[in-house]
Amino acid sequence: MTALDRSIGWVETSLSVTSLLVIVILVLVQVFYRYVLSSGILWINELITSLMLLMVMAGSALAARHSEHTNMTMLTDSLPKGVARLVRAVALLVTLVFLATLIVTSAIYALQARTLHSTMLEIPMLLLYGILPLGGALMFYEFVKVPVILFSQGRRARA
Repeated sequence: MTALDRSIGWVETSLSVTSLLVIVILVLVQVFYRYVLSSGILWINELITSLMLLMVMAGSALAARHSEHTNMTMLTDSLPKGVARLVRAVALLVTLVFLATLIVTSAIYALQARTLHSTMLEIPMLLLYGILPLGGALMFYEFVKVPVILFSQGRRARA
């Protein structure tokens, strides 16, 4: 594992854990204000929504890193090894194309919204919408590693 790969893993973990921690704290504060003080803090919902998106995108990359995404293996388990390998390769290719499309289109969308700000907190929408291409790039990186790891393991096994 390279230093860059470890750093990316640290970023994915930190973003996921920190987002979850802040969401829990904000929800507890909001519940206290709403039910004890009979008032609410309007901006908390806006922040929680953005943090939820950050947590999901970073967490998805982290799940890909640890091979924790759901795999539909019923079909591939019933196929001959060569065909199953081809089906998995096609599925990986489709995933990479989807993620590349997500990265490009969400980056364009974020750039188009660069002059806008969120309603309550006045956070630039470029930052909020930028979570999508960032998360997509992290996931793309993790899924690109799959064939590289498999290829390097295959070469070691043959040697």
